[in-house]
Amino acid sequence: MKKYLIGLTILTIFIFSGCIISNNFTAYHRLVLNAIANGSQDSANEYAKILTEMSESMQEKAVAQMIKGYVHFLSSEYHEAIYDFNLSIDYNKNEASIVGITLSHFMLNQYEMVIFQIDKLENVSNEWNMMVNHDFLTKGRIYEICALSCAVLKDKNAFDTLRAKIKPEKIQMMEGFFFE
Repeated sequence: MKKYLIGLTILTIFIFSGCIISNNFTAYHRLVLNAIANGSQDSANEYAKILTEMSESMQEKAVAQMIKGYVHFLSSEYHEAIYDFNLSIDYNKNEASIVGITLSHFMLNQYEMVIFQIDKLENVSNEWNMMVNHDFLTKGRIYEICALSCAVLKDKNAFDTLRAKIKPEKIQMMEGFFFE
């Protein structure tokens, strides 16, 4: 009976220590997402470094690389952000990296590349959202950025493919400004 209790105690300690280790990554992930949401570059950068050091699995490495991408995005280092988002996707495809690539190309005025990303946005769930620098991003808002890129390039065909994904009033506004 005594061996059973000791074994159970050791097993319980092992289980809880595993939770603590995995929760450290989760805790820093939450901290860095909060820093990114608030536009706090320095805090986000520090947490991203810690998160990168802690990452072990492919999923954690993908998350850490994606976080580094958003840190670069906050710092207006869009080329570096694209690099980190692509590395994140190489580890494990994730929605936030797909969106980050689209946003970074848009900020670099690489509208052709934004249009190229439209098909990849199909891999992002309709419920996806993220706060970046006090701006609430959704899949719908990203499609608006894509439509705006199409409009800037006067690509009516690509623009028309996005009609069903964007609010009609936004479509009308862009059409009136860019295509008439």
